[in-house]
Parts: sequence; structure tokens; C-alpha cells
Amino acid sequence: YNMKVNVVVGGLNCIFWLVWFIFNWKQGNHIRQGVTAVLALTFSVTLELLEFTPILWSIDSHALWHLVTAPLPLLWYKFAAGDCLMLLNQSSTKSYRKEI
Repeated sequence: YNMKVNVVVGGLNCIFWLVWFIFNWKQGNHIRQGVTAVLALTFSVTLELLEFTPILWSIDSHALWHLVTAPLPLLWYKFAAGDCLMLLNQSSTKSYRKEI
């Protein structure tokens, strides 16, 4: 039960993020990093759910899941930092216009 709920909630979260990325695609290059992070996360969940016998008796799906998820925080940080910089530039431009 717990795993099914987590998969549904995580899947909905990924879908909503992808919809947000589609609507905000032209805001900057940082959007691509967010899309890459979400798609890699979705792919990594399949590794966790579809367990298979270990390759050469040492590399199983859980080990590959760890390999795929390790760089995801870096990608997400680049997206978040880029989005914050874009919002900061937009807000400073608006406040500058209000002062004039």
C-alpha cells in the first residue's frame, strides 16, 4: 500500500512539473536542467520498481538506481538557482521602472 501511494504521488508530482516546464519553456536555459532532472528521476523510479537479477552477480537495479539518482540534486540545484536568478532580474527591472 505504501509503495503504491508513493508511486502515485511521485508520478503526479512529475507530471505537474513537466506541465509547468511546458508553460515556462521560453524563460531560460535553466528549464532544460529541470526537465532533465525530472525525466531522470522518472527513469530511476523504473529501476527501483522493476527489479532484475544482478548483472555479473554484483550490479542490480537498486545499485543502478543509486548511480542514476546521485547527480540529480546538482541538476535540480542548477534549475532552482537559474529560476531564482531569472525571478530576481525580473523583479529588479520592475522595481527600477516603478522608481522612474
